[in-house]
Amino acid sequence: MIHSAMKMDSDLVRQVGLNPDKLIRGAFVGFVVLSNVRPYTRADSKLLKKQRAGGGWYPNLFSWVITKPRRISPAINAKGQLGLFGVSRTVERRIAKLIKSY
Repeated sequence: MIHSAMKMDSDLVRQVGLNPDKLIRGAFVGFVVLSNVRPYTRADSKLLKKQRAGGGWYPNLFSWVITKPRRISPAINAKGQLGLFGVSRTVERRIAKLIKSY
């Protein structure tokens, strides 16, 4: 599941061409398939910088390769946290229903 943060840096959001006032915050907004996890490379870093979507290269980081992105509409409001986290049974059931319908 993809969860949008409650807080964001509005200036950075504008730099990548988005309107921060129109973004959904503090909710599950989509889901993807995690197809691979591999070491993060300098080439990955260069590509992200070119697309204005990431920071620099650091050792011991990993890239998550995702496929089949799907947007959830309407988004499911839920509190998030940094890193991977669990969700309540209620949110889990709502997400499971949505995934089955895609």
